[in-house]
Amino acid sequence: MDPELLEQIERARGMTGAEKVRESLQLYDRSRRMIMDGLRSENPGADDAVIRQLFIERLQLNRSMEVLLMVAQPEEAGPHSRLASTGLPMGARGALTEQRSMG
Repeated sequence: MDPELLEQIERARGMTGAEKVRESLQLYDRSRRMIMDGLRSENPGADDAVIRQLFIERLQLNRSMEVLLMVAQPEEAGPHSRLASTGLPMGARGALTEQRSMG
């Protein structure tokens, strides 16, 4: 396993729940800013409202791709998968739901 990843895992094990939440929020904020900066670069002249809308569309696209991957590979989805909150009909997520009940 990657030594850097092992170091991150060990660091996370030593953190309190509050520290983990704070770290995850900071990571989300950094990621959001990087995506927004990229969108501004790709769309020069777009105002903040357009950039926010593009950001939302990007998040929705990522969520859709994640759902498609989970449906295509249900064995990869963990017990805390977000598939149940996607609004997909049961038939589309039946294999995953079935697998969860067996686990």
